[in-house]
Amino acid sequence: VVNGNHDYGDPLKSVTFHKNGVKITESKTGSTGLTTYFGADSTYTSQFTSANGGGTFASGDYKNTYKTIKAGSTDWLFVNLDWDPSDEVLAWANRIVDSYPNHKVAVTMHNYMHGDGYLTDPERTSSNVKNNYGVDIWNKFTSLHDNIEIVVSGHQEYNNIILSQSKGKYGNTVSNFLIDGQMVDAALMQLGDPKDDVDNGDSDDFGWGENVSPG
Repeated sequence: VVNGNHDYGDPLKSVTFHKNGVKITESKTGSTGLTTYFGADSTYTSQFTSANGGGTFASGDYKNTYKTIKAGSTDWLFVNLDWDPSDEVLAWANRIVDSYPNHKVAVTMHNYMHGDGYLTDPERTSSNVKNNYGVDIWNKFTSLHDNIEIVVSGHQEYNNIILSQSKGKYGNTVSNFLIDGQMVDAALMQLGDPKDDVDNGDSDDFGWGENVSPG
């Protein structure tokens, strides 16, 4: 599980909906709930222990994690980064990848590539970031290791799976995927959601019960 920008909430917004006939207003401020919810699940957190070939950037915090697995005869290292990772997080990620030179590496994160196949930057993203855009993450991390093979991201609404391939520092091919079906899948994602009667005046909501057509 990786954080997206909406997991952190928006300090400028709140959402009002009806549940069981009761009107509820929720603030969308505050920090991410990933550690609160998934961090309380021992099955989830046990993946990120040294005994199970994993770890975290910060003790007891599951916003930046890594995990090793074996698929057939191939050793893989998965590095999972927070929304808008800081330079300190990217330095940690570099150290983790360096410590597994014989593993193929897949990186997952939220904001990295745009629908045009280029990495996100101030011109190619639907959100401003504080620390590092996709192009910064490439320059500071994902291009610097010959065993990084795959980067998977979302965030940028696009109805197709986008693949771009770039040569890393050592001539290796890095396959960058954008997989974000929130436009075409929006109606399906909202089926059965309790927030089916929203009254927040926000036209960029993608629904929450509004009439959403995949077309």
